[in-house]
Amino acid sequence: MAGAYTPTAPDRQQVRVRVMDEHVDLTRWTHYSFASNFLTPSDGWSCTIGDGNLDERERRALVPGARVRLYVDQAPLAEGFIDTVAVSADRSSGVQYTIDGRDRLGLAVDGIADPTLQFKKGATLADVLKELFAPFGWVADEHFRIDNDANRDAKTGGVRGVPTTKGGKKTGPKPLKDFVLHQLKPHNHEGVYAFASRITQRFGLWIWCTADGEQLVVGRPDFQQEPRYELRRTRGGDTNVLSGEVKFDMTDQPSVIIADGFSGGGEFGKGRIKSFCVNPYFGVDEDAFVLPEVTELLKKFPDAEQVTMTIPTPYKRRRVNAPIRPMFLHDDESKTQEQLNNFVRREMSLLLRKSMTAHYIVEGHGQNVSGTFTPWDVDTVVEVHDEVAEVHERMYVLSRTFEKSRSGGTHTRLELVRLNSIQFGDSLLAGGDPTQPTPES
Repeated sequence: MAGAYTPTAPDRQQVRVRVMDEHVDLTRWTHYSFASNFLTPSDGWSCTIGDGNLDERERRALVPGARVRLYVDQAPLAEGFIDTVAVSADRSSGVQYTIDGRDRLGLAVDGIADPTLQFKKGATLADVLKELFAPFGWVADEHFRIDNDANRDAKTGGVRGVPTTKGGKKTGPKPLKDFVLHQLKPHNHEGVYAFASRITQRFGLWIWCTADGEQLVVGRPDFQQEPRYELRRTRGGDTNVLSGEVKFDMTDQPSVIIADGFSGGGEFGKGRIKSFCVNPYFGVDEDAFVLPEVTELLKKFPDAEQVTMTIPTPYKRRRVNAPIRPMFLHDDESKTQEQLNNFVRREMSLLLRKSMTAHYIVEGHGQNVSGTFTPWDVDTVVEVHDEVAEVHERMYVLSRTFEKSRSGGTHTRLELVRLNSIQFGDSLLAGGDPTQPTPES
């Protein structure tokens, strides 16, 4: 396997920016940074180019609002708009243009939802999203995808087979028309994306843009896919990374989250629906049994429904010799048990993913996988064999930043988290997971 995953030639890779309306391609950068984080709504970039590398037509094309498309090699990265153009000059560097921009979803992040909008009970998620995003060009059913497979293949330059579970073919997500809403309206001065995301997260879904800007994906991270890359680091010096750090952290890790939903009082304890989720790292012992102190606490909430987190394997459980740390939450947005369960699962996962993170810097912007250039991308899986940090497992690419400069060369910064440590709703694994911690009877 090690020979199949090798760094690409960095001097032959760079981000290319095409200004669509002017048919201008820009490649001669002094510096650029293109950042993508799965949990950040819009991908952003910053590129600097010297005045000497621009002709008059190219300078005229660089204006705020210009529509651009970004590529690495031949793979699409994003389509969006230039936000700002800064022109600077000094004696050492001369005149330079710095162009900042975001993908198409950035406009919806900035836009404010019409406060007079009201969606009646019975409206579907598809109906709501089409109305909210229509001003930005996403108006029809075909503009919304429920999985990221095709987009991921386009951005990484390859096609993979259908991922499977122990029970066979992967369970597909529900169509957006199957999600029926209660009556709702935007908060005062709430952004379009913020309002839409608040709705979709009730159903355990997240929103992001495809590389060509033509569609929005309304789905969940895919932890069942096969790895597209490999990172290795041995104590003997065999490695395909430039540098790396793995961090194990118990800060802000609750032993258990206990939450209730909508109530007239707007505070914990008055909601009629309740949920709890035991932290699978810090709420259990070495044998995956819930800590006795947590079990005793849960007796105070006999009507609370359990929410489970699918834990990755291999997995090392260690007894934390510290008092238990429960977290009590209230969510007025949760009107049903399913919505509250999704809320608790999301809150636990946002904390859980911080318990172990890995940051690596790698050469170039992708790997040659059996001779095929595969650019790094988020919502992908990488096989990690790190003897230094004693990590040997598949991990999820949460964020990826392409960088290039005269002094630093061409490289990619990666942020990895454990599989299944980002969850917005029920696990898609068929048949559940028998490794889930359960309270002792």
